[in-house]
Amino acid sequence: MNTVKEETQIKSISETKLELIEWILKLNNLEILNEIVERKKEAEKAGHNKLFWEVAGSWQSEETGTQLANQLYEDRNDYSREIE
Repeated sequence: MNTVKEETQIKSISETKLELIEWILKLNNLEILNEIVERKKEAEKAGHNKLFWEVAGSWQSEETGTQLANQLYEDRNDYSREIE
């Protein structure tokens, strides 16, 4: 008789544990999904930054950025043209 009572208690404790685990998973499910989405966004951003620096870092020149910008402004053809 004692054995049956112990088995019933063990079974109910196991069921309770399972219910608690299911409940915790339901509560944390949204948090976990949000964390996964945030990590994906961070990984994509890191990938984009890496690609940008690979392209931007590949340019080598004797001129500085300011010198190149000034040269571009000087070489522009912004004057009005006569149309015949």
